[in-house]
Amino acid sequence: MNKNLQSNTSSTFKKAWLVLVCLMSTMLASAAEWTMFETGVKYDFKFMTDQDFKFVPKEDGILRIYAQETNISVSTEGDDETCTASKESKISAWKYKPTTDEDGTTWSGYTEASLKAGTPYYINVPGTLSKSVKKYFKGVFEAGVNELKLTDVNFEEGKVFDITDTRCGQLNLSFNMNAKADDTNIKIGNIIDCNVETRTSTNAGGLYVLLKDSIIYWLNKGLIVGGEDMTVTVKNIRAAADDNIKYGKDGNLTLKFLTPSMPHNLVSKQLPDPFLSYWPKGDERGMIVLTFDADVMQGEQQTAKGSFNIGSADMDDIYVESLDPSMFRAEGNKLYIDFTGKLRTKETMGLKSNWDIITLRLMNIKMADGSNVFSAGAGASGSFTFTMNYKEYKSNLAFEFTPADGETLTENNVKVYFSDKNAITFEGAKFTYQDENDKNYQTIVKEGITSTPDGEDAIEYTIPITDQIKNGKNVRFSLTGVVANDGLDHSDITAKWNPGQELVATLAPSKVSVNDGSYVKSYYKHELTFNEDVTVNENVEAGATYKDTKTGRIINAFVEPVANNSKQLMIIPAEDLKDKHQYELTIKERVIVNKEYAETNGKYGNYMTEQSYGFTIYANVGAYDFITSPVEGSTVNEISTIVCSMIPGADEGTSAIGYANPTDKFVYLLNEKNEKVATATCGDVEGGMYIKFSPAITEPGTYTVHIDDYVYFVGTGFNAAQNENPVEFKYTVIAAPEELEFTTDPENESTISSLGEIVIMSDKDIYGTTTPIQAYCDRKVFNGTLTMGDVNRREAYIEFTDAAGEPITAEGDYRIEIPAGVFGNKVWYDSDCLSGACNAATTLYYTVGKEATEITYTADPADGSKVDALGTVTIDYNTTSIMLSSGKIEIYKDGKELKEVEAEVVYKDPNDWSEVSHKATFDVNVTEAGVYTIEIPEGYFVDEFGDNIPAVTLTYYVGDVVVPDNKPCTADPADGSELDALKTITLTYKNNEIATGNGKIHINKDGQEIAQVEAELDFNNWNVATVAVNATEKGVYTIVIPDGYFNDENGDPIEGVTLTYYVGVANGIQNINAAIANGTVYNLNGVKVNKATKGIFIVNGKKVAKK
Repeated sequence: MNKNLQSNTSSTFKKAWLVLVCLMSTMLASAAEWTMFETGVKYDFKFMTDQDFKFVPKEDGILRIYAQETNISVSTEGDDETCTASKESKISAWKYKPTTDEDGTTWSGYTEASLKAGTPYYINVPGTLSKSVKKYFKGVFEAGVNELKLTDVNFEEGKVFDITDTRCGQLNLSFNMNAKADDTNIKIGNIIDCNVETRTSTNAGGLYVLLKDSIIYWLNKGLIVGGEDMTVTVKNIRAAADDNIKYGKDGNLTLKFLTPSMPHNLVSKQLPDPFLSYWPKGDERGMIVLTFDADVMQGEQQTAKGSFNIGSADMDDIYVESLDPSMFRAEGNKLYIDFTGKLRTKETMGLKSNWDIITLRLMNIKMADGSNVFSAGAGASGSFTFTMNYKEYKSNLAFEFTPADGETLTENNVKVYFSDKNAITFEGAKFTYQDENDKNYQTIVKEGITSTPDGEDAIEYTIPITDQIKNGKNVRFSLTGVVANDGLDHSDITAKWNPGQELVATLAPSKVSVNDGSYVKSYYKHELTFNEDVTVNENVEAGATYKDTKTGRIINAFVEPVANNSKQLMIIPAEDLKDKHQYELTIKERVIVNKEYAETNGKYGNYMTEQSYGFTIYANVGAYDFITSPVEGSTVNEISTIVCSMIPGADEGTSAIGYANPTDKFVYLLNEKNEKVATATCGDVEGGMYIKFSPAITEPGTYTVHIDDYVYFVGTGFNAAQNENPVEFKYTVIAAPEELEFTTDPENESTISSLGEIVIMSDKDIYGTTTPIQAYCDRKVFNGTLTMGDVNRREAYIEFTDAAGEPITAEGDYRIEIPAGVFGNKVWYDSDCLSGACNAATTLYYTVGKEATEITYTADPADGSKVDALGTVTIDYNTTSIMLSSGKIEIYKDGKELKEVEAEVVYKDPNDWSEVSHKATFDVNVTEAGVYTIEIPEGYFVDEFGDNIPAVTLTYYVGDVVVPDNKPCTADPADGSELDALKTITLTYKNNEIATGNGKIHINKDGQEIAQVEAELDFNNWNVATVAVNATEKGVYTIVIPDGYFNDENGDPIEGVTLTYYVGVANGIQNINAAIANGTVYNLNGVKVNKATKGIFIVNGKKVAKK
C-alpha cells in the first residue's frame, strides 16, 4: 500500500468523524421543544401548516378549545422528539355551538376533553386552507367538572312519540358535556325488544336515536298499534372525553312514551314530464297532483309550502323560487300545485348555463285531521323532495300577412299565416284607423274568422273586414286575447296598411347622455339624440323640470336645440345642481316633437310622451368599489344603516358586491378624536350589502366609517375578490330639524260644508315646494296640492277639487295625510331640509256635511254692564230652542258664593206654552253694591238636539263700584251705543301690532246669527282693524270676536270681545205705560205686566230693556 495514500485516507477518515460528531452534537443541542398551550390566548390558524401544543392541567376539569374550524384534537400521547401529537390517542370531541366573544370574535363551536391534574395532554391544530382570511382558536379550562348531567330531552315522557312533526321521530338527548353511549334498547309490549344504534350529535354535543323508521316498520307489519307503552333505555352513557365519567349511577337512562298511531301517507304523485319553461294558465300539464290516503287540509289552514331550484350554488349559477301560497289548492285527498302562467326561461331565471334538472322541496303538508303527512327520511316533516327534467320551450313562430305590411287593402279580408299552428291562440283581431277627416276608429273582429291548415304544422287565418276598415287610413292590425304556449311576447304580430299622415306618440331618443339611474361626477346638461329631425314645442309651459329628491325642490330647465345637429336637443337646468344630490329630470309630453308635427301645428307628426331620468351627481364616483346610500361625504341627521351597492354600468368583475361574512373582521364608526363610537353588523341586500350601526349616531360631528380588509367581495363567480385593504369614508351629522308648529283654517276636526282650500298658518315664514297631498274618505282617494303662499309667506295652501274643478261637497269623514318635511322655515329650506324647523307628519280630520254652528249668546243686561241693581237676567242663545237639563246657576258676590238659582225657559208664544224658544230668564234680585259673577255650568241647558250648551260666565257691576277696563280694545262706535244704522266698527287694540289668527267674526241680530265676516287691518296703524257690519234694520246687534281671531306681535292669541249695539231701538222703554194700557207688554215668562219696573220686557213681540 502506498504510504502517502494510506496517510491521506486516515486523515480523511478522522476529519469525517469529527464532522459527524459535531453534527450530532448540534442536533442534540437543537432538539425540538414543545410549545405549551395557554388558555385565554387567541391563536392564529396557520395556512396549510399544523401546530402542536402540550398542556398540563393543575386541576381536574374540562378543556374547551373554541375555534373557527372543526378538526382540533386533544390526545393523551405525543412524540417528544418531533413534538407532534398522536391522533390515535385522541380523547376529544367536537361540539357545534356558535358563540361570540366580548371582543366580537365568533366561534363555530369547540373541541372538548376531560383532563386529569398533572397529566400531560397533546393538542393538534391542523393547518387552514384559507389563505386570505385569518382564523382563530382559543382554549378555556373549567376546573372541577366531573359529573355528566342531562340538560334536555326533546320528547315529553308519558306522551305520544310523534313521528310526523318537526322532530321527525328522532330522540335527542343533551348533556352538560359531550357524551357517548352504547346501543339503545326499545321495548313495546311483549313483542318488541330490540337494540338500535345510539349516535353522537355534533350539533348538540349530545346523543340521538333514530326511531321513526323502526316505528313505521312495526306499524306497517301490525306488530304494534297506537297508544302502547314504549320504554327506551339508552345504555352506558358516559363523557366522550372520559369513560370514567358516567351518567347517573350506572350510565343508563330510561324514558317511557306511548306509541303513535299509523300516520297518513302519500299514495301517488303526478309530476310534469318535462318541467317546461311555461304552461298557459290553467294548463293541467303544468300542475303537480299529490294523492294521499285521506283528505288533506283545505283553504288557509293548509300550511303546505315549498321551493324549487335549478342550477348550482357552488358555481354561483342558481335560481331558487319559493312557492306562493296561491299555487296550492286542496280538494279532497288531493293537493294540487299550480306552476302555470309564469315564464321560467334561462333568461328570466338569471341562469348562465343550460341546466336540465329541477329539484322541488315541499314541506308542512297538513291532513284534514290536523296531523302532518308521514314522510320517510331524517329531517323531514310532512315533506317531500322530487326531481324533474327541465326543458325550455320556444315556438320559433314565423308569420306573414296578405296583403303585406305597408301595402294597400283591396279586399274585404286580410290573411295571416302562422308557421306553427299550436304556438298561440287568440280571441280576435283589433283594427285601428282614421277616416278622411282624421277621426279615429277602433273595431274588434271576432266573428267570421276562418282557418285553413297548411301542411302538418302551419295554419292560415282569414279575417273579414268592413268597407270602412278597407277604405280607412293608417289601418293597424293586432291580435286580442293572445295565449302563447311558450309564454313569450308575441305582440310583434302586427301590420299597417293604407299608410298616410297621422299623429302618433312614438318619438323616443336613440341615445341619452345621462341614463336613468346613472351616477355622474358632474352635470351640466342632458343631451337626447333621435333618429329624425326634432324641435322644441314652445306651446308647452315649463316643458322640463328637475326635482331634487332629497329636498323636493323643483328647478326649472331650458330645452334647447344643439347647434349643427337637428337630431339632437339638450336640457339645461336654470341653476347649478348640487354634488351628492339625486335629481329627477322630467320632460313633459309634446315638448319634443318631429318636423312634421311642428309644420302641421300638431295635427300630424310624432311627439315624445313624458319622460323621466333619475341621476345622482357624485364627484367621488369610482373612488370606491361601491356607491353608498346615503352618499359618502354627505351631511345627514343620523348614521344608522348604510347600503353599499354596485356601481351602475360597472364592468364584469365589479358588477356585484356582497358581504364576505368574515369572523374576525369588523366595521365600526370613529369620531373626530378617532374613538370608536359604534360597531356594525353587516349582511346582504339585493344588489349589495348593508352596514347597520349600533347605536345609531345623532350627535353632531364628523364621523369616519372604517371597514376592515376582507370584509366584502366585489364581482361574481370566479371573478369575485375580497377587499385587500381597509376602506374608510366620512359623514357629517347635524342636528335634525325641530318641529314647525302650525294651525289650519278650517280648524282640524271641524265640520265644513265642502273640502276646498285649507290654509296652513304659522308664526314663521313658510318655505317648500309644490307637493301632492291625499285625502281619504270611504275607501276613496282624493288628490290635492300643497302650494306655498306668494303674498303671505306665513301661509301655505292645500287645494282639493272634484272632477269639475270645484270644492268637494260629497258628505263624509275625510282624513288628510300631510307627510313630514314638506314645508319648513327658511333655515330648513336653505340647508337641504337637514336643519331648522319643518312640519311633522300630520293627519287632519274634517267632516263634510252641514256645518256645525258655533253656539253664541247675548245677555240682558249685557255681560260686564254697570247697573244700579240687578233683578232679572235674560240669556238668549243662537239655537232653535233650549231646554233645562241638570245643575244649578251659581251667583257669587265679590268672589264669594252668594246663592243658587234656577232659570225659566221663555215660550215662543206667551199664550201657547207648547213650544219653547231659545231664551231663558233667571232672577238675581240684588241691590247691594259689589261685583257679581253668574256661572251657568255646561249642560245646564241643552239645545234642540239634546247636546250640552257650553258654560257661560256673566259679570255685573252693581252700585258704586269701579268697572275695570278688561277689554283688549276700544270700539268706535262705543259698545252699547244706540244708533240709526251701524256700518263699520273700528277696533283699536292696546297691543303694538295685531295680525289675523283663526276663525270668523260672528254678527247676531236679536240673538240669531246673520253673518260671518273678516276684519280688515289698517296697514298704516298695525293695532287698528275695522269690521263691516252694514246693519240698517232695527234690532239689537251683537258682534262676537272669538278668542284668537287676532294675534299679538308675538303670535299669541288675543282674548275675544263681544260688542252690543241698538239699531233703531232704544236701550230702554219710552212711553211703556201706554203700551201697558193697551195690554201689549209681557215679561220674559210670558206673563202680562201692569207696571214697568227695571228689566227686560216683550213689547209688541220684541225684546226691550228698561233701566
